[in-house]
Amino acid sequence: MKKQNMIVRSLRHAGHIINRGNKFWKWTWLFGFGVFLPVVFPTGVFGAAIYVSPSGSHTFPYDSWAAAATNIGTAVAVVRDNDIIHVGDGVYSLAEQIVVTNAITIQSENGALNTIVDGNDSCRCFYLSHSDALIDGFMLQGGKADEGGGVYLREGGTVQNCIIISNSAPSGGGAFMYYGGLIQSSVIADNRATTTNVRPAGNFFYGGGVHCYNGGTVQDCTIRDNAVTSEGCPSNTSYYCYGGGVYAWHAGIIQNCLIADNQALAKNAAAGGGVYLHEESLLRNCIVSSNTATASGSAFPIGEGGGVYVDLAGTIEACTIVQNTAIGTYAGAGGGVFTFRISSAIRNTIIAFNHAVTGADYSNDETNAQYSYCCSIPLLPGTGNMAANPLLADILAGDYHLQSGSPCIDAGNNDEAPAFDYEFNDRPLDGNGDGSAVVDIGAYEYTTNRLFAPAAVSASDGTFASMVRVTWDALSGASAYDIWRNTNVNFLTATRIGENVAATCFHDTDAITGCAYHYWVKAKTSPFSSSDTGWRAPAVNDYDGDGKSDLAVYSAGYWSIYSLANGLILNNGGAWGDADSIPVPGDYDGDGKADLAVYNNGYWSIYSLANGLILINGGAWGDADSIPVSGDYD
Repeated sequence: MKKQNMIVRSLRHAGHIINRGNKFWKWTWLFGFGVFLPVVFPTGVFGAAIYVSPSGSHTFPYDSWAAAATNIGTAVAVVRDNDIIHVGDGVYSLAEQIVVTNAITIQSENGALNTIVDGNDSCRCFYLSHSDALIDGFMLQGGKADEGGGVYLREGGTVQNCIIISNSAPSGGGAFMYYGGLIQSSVIADNRATTTNVRPAGNFFYGGGVHCYNGGTVQDCTIRDNAVTSEGCPSNTSYYCYGGGVYAWHAGIIQNCLIADNQALAKNAAAGGGVYLHEESLLRNCIVSSNTATASGSAFPIGEGGGVYVDLAGTIEACTIVQNTAIGTYAGAGGGVFTFRISSAIRNTIIAFNHAVTGADYSNDETNAQYSYCCSIPLLPGTGNMAANPLLADILAGDYHLQSGSPCIDAGNNDEAPAFDYEFNDRPLDGNGDGSAVVDIGAYEYTTNRLFAPAAVSASDGTFASMVRVTWDALSGASAYDIWRNTNVNFLTATRIGENVAATCFHDTDAITGCAYHYWVKAKTSPFSSSDTGWRAPAVNDYDGDGKSDLAVYSAGYWSIYSLANGLILNNGGAWGDADSIPVPGDYDGDGKADLAVYNNGYWSIYSLANGLILINGGAWGDADSIPVSGDYD
């Protein structure tokens, strides 16, 4: 593998790292230096906004760009749950790590290439210890620690749209995930799991890019040019290096990631140049290419699992594992995959064009791995496997899509197959045109109608009391769309709330008042769109004529109204309106009190709590897709 140049910590060089050479990078829909949409929640309901900028006046409470704190740590020290910290462009050099213990969002204004947090080779960049903490859109570089040089996630927290680059630690050079957490839509590159100012326990090094310790999910990421290495350690000691890109110790999930050009380099034993899967961890929908496990310099150096090393019942599902290498001057085995000990499951996966002295594509030791519906040469034992050239599009250019006529098209098993492929196209599709949709073998689902992600997704922010309205631009080549919703930023755990929607708008009438949601839109053969947040608002008006607005909510035809001055007015009553009606309260009879009013497909129904029925299914004012906006216009 080409020796990497020293990383110069500057904006220009970081851009070079991301774009250099002919290397293939996973460009994602929500990336900090691609499409970046800020998460903005309503102030007062979802917390305060605090600002950080190198040019701020550093004036408490840091509630504007002019008064902004000049460092992130100061802002973090004064926040409360649900607050959001907006961080302006600049380089934020650290003397100590930033510790986040609240349910807050720390978000850059212009993405990771413009907002840099630098540990100066002296400290970790971020430490997250709250499950709802979110770091969004930063470059984390120069971090150094005993675990997680760039970021440490303890029992949760989310890092997204970030570049985690040139950090170091004996365990988790870029990131360490302790009992959970999520890293998504990020680049994890040029990190090192190696000796720093601390001695590794038992002479072991784990996870050049990421170490998932007992859980944690890494998804939609590029994990590239990382290394777990004993280089520079005393030559009279044996060292063991596991997981050049990712080390997943227990129940870790790595999905929809490009894992390429990573290395495990050791004197005694190197395993999992790309990924080390241990004890019920899962690798799904990933490209694993051009990784290396190399051992040399001891009496019996062993390099195993150039692409993936699987130990204690790990699972590989719907992956493409190609051009990896295992090297050991005593033994090199399993260039693509090496399995060890308790039975592991490898299914719907391409393992091809890898290199090793023993078992170029796969090898094992004391294991009974269950291979099913895999493509590799020679033929793997098990159900549905094939020994054939998978006909990948352009291996030298790093394009591992299936060509037309590939034997892997519609050759997998739909049971337990993921719902999406590596690019988030729906699975399964009918790739061979025989009228039956069967999942393909490998990370990509074959399609001739590959689309871009839908653009300009917008969700209403408290505009309507009965719904959240989601709109987007029409996508060329798409005939219908699916709408997805979640209460957090994890799109792969989102719920599909609209399917095969032909229009470019959707009304989410099931949204709960006071709850903010993230919305995504995708076509069948497109990635997810960038997300937008939206929420529905309560119907607020003066229902008792005391000159003050009352608390009012509407749900599926029923109203509940409470006056802060006079108490309960109506509790789940009224029965005025249908499940899909839009509430538009107002004083329609001039008695100084708001009336119960709903709009549905161009017709209005109005009921006065004081004077009774005013109008039912009348008015005929508006069309089916009109938005009612009540008010006294004359």
